[in-house]
Amino acid sequence: FDLNIYKVNCLKDPPDGRKRVGVIKDTRQEDILRRYYLEQDIVTYDNYNKMIKDFETHKIYSIVIINPEDFEIGKYIVEILDTVPVNLGLKKKNVILRDILNKAIDNSLYKDEIIERAKFESRREKLEKLESERKRYSQILGIVIFTFLIIFIQSYRLMKEENKNKELLKDDLTGLLSRRVFNDFCDKNNDIEGSILVLDLNNFKKINDLYGHQLGDEVIIEASKCLESIFLKDKVFRISGDEFYIYSYEKYEIEEKLWNLKEAFKSSRLLRRLGVSFSLGYYIKDEKTLLKEAFKNADLAMYFVKKNKHLWYKEATSDFIKGTERKELIKKSLEDAIESQFFAVYQPKLNLKNNTLEGAETLARWENPELGNVPPVEFIGIAEEINLIYKIDYKMAEETIKKIREILDKDISIKDFRISFNISPETFRRDDIVSNIENLLDTYDVDGKYLEIEITESMFINDVKDIIAKLSSLKNKNIRISIDDFTAGYSTTGLLATLPIDTVKFDRSLILAMIEDEKKGKAIYVGLIKMMKSLNLKIVSEGIENEKELEFLRENGVDYGQGFYLGKPTKDFYN
Repeated sequence: FDLNIYKVNCLKDPPDGRKRVGVIKDTRQEDILRRYYLEQDIVTYDNYNKMIKDFETHKIYSIVIINPEDFEIGKYIVEILDTVPVNLGLKKKNVILRDILNKAIDNSLYKDEIIERAKFESRREKLEKLESERKRYSQILGIVIFTFLIIFIQSYRLMKEENKNKELLKDDLTGLLSRRVFNDFCDKNNDIEGSILVLDLNNFKKINDLYGHQLGDEVIIEASKCLESIFLKDKVFRISGDEFYIYSYEKYEIEEKLWNLKEAFKSSRLLRRLGVSFSLGYYIKDEKTLLKEAFKNADLAMYFVKKNKHLWYKEATSDFIKGTERKELIKKSLEDAIESQFFAVYQPKLNLKNNTLEGAETLARWENPELGNVPPVEFIGIAEEINLIYKIDYKMAEETIKKIREILDKDISIKDFRISFNISPETFRRDDIVSNIENLLDTYDVDGKYLEIEITESMFINDVKDIIAKLSSLKNKNIRISIDDFTAGYSTTGLLATLPIDTVKFDRSLILAMIEDEKKGKAIYVGLIKMMKSLNLKIVSEGIENEKELEFLRENGVDYGQGFYLGKPTKDFYN
């Protein structure tokens, strides 16, 4: 029969991080333990009680024993380290015990012969003696049979437990390796190299909701068959639901397997009929990276694929991981940083007719002690994603109005100047947008005529009536409205005549169009200028970077200009 060797672990990791294992010296347990652990991690004991005392006082993290019944599951982690085959036999020199057993068996098998022989005994004393011996042999045989019965029952129980453990190693639905095996695999194989993959099915929840769990189970089973067919010699784990983890020994040509897997999904009639595909992230693991960390990296790449629908797989390179970690740090830091670390800079806006300063645009900047300078192109998208963009917009609105108050208090003579700031579509959809700006104007005692709000064309895709109503309320406070980043191809061109706006800001891309194809680019630019003039709208050209561009804009009647050539963003644009 098989005898289990158990390892009992503490629930908490040791303070020094070293997971030392205790074992009784010169035992079978010690031999087995040395197969799995390095010498410096093994502590041997001559005394069992001493080992138990060190274990309970956390001087060692684990112990290896045969009988774990004294250790309560909730207080300790008990797991099977190895299984030892055990055979029962007698030494050749144990002749007496051997003969007793043989005689007991003979007496059991030849009972009739003994009775027949007894008939020929003439003396009663001899018959009683034989009967006495028979009883004694029967008792011995009973003990032997009982012993073997106990051994059989114990062996059967151990075999049943082993089969049960084997069943737990497999996922019930798919037969793939289970999460339990995954955890054990990660603990014991941190130094291996290879490809680490995380796969999640697309549209699976929709299928479950529409067709029920039975068809959902069929999809999971079919997907697992595809995985097994491609990763035949690798480790495929079903972690939960429609999520699968794979360890592949293939390190350098893993993408070939990915394409084969995609073809396997397409070849499945069930998956193809239901439109089931997958999102996959993978990471090339070296011997230094821990396995669970490698799977975490692959998981990050898989979620990136989920968010970017044009992708179906992504490698978690070192640059990708650093970028993702930086993004997560930005997410964690952003809300608290808006008030304490965000500040405003102002890009000058010049009147191109007389070359005078007539305002500026407020731009948000973020300087973080840990992240350094975080550019707007990095934090704005994240702020929109986690619904914090309105806090940045409101912060910049206040900084703009404070700056206007500062300029007015210094009696700086800037004729007809205005400072503008941007409002995102998400912020503009808020019910408190108008009241917030009105409260800021009242708080700092600033007239709306010094203020300009820049909105984007995309704002008019939805809720046009609500947006126009809010814009009209702001216009009633003498605030000017400008459409930012205007391009030649957007759908709002036809709405310009009906929108309550004063200014259109031409995007830098219109200037770039002239550089790519001067004749066509200039024709488009001039045509747009004429159209805006006919609508009595002021024009601001963004992204002016040289004298040639500036002269073209002046010659064609553009009202205002911005760009590095005219002035970079600074904290004090009016000095």
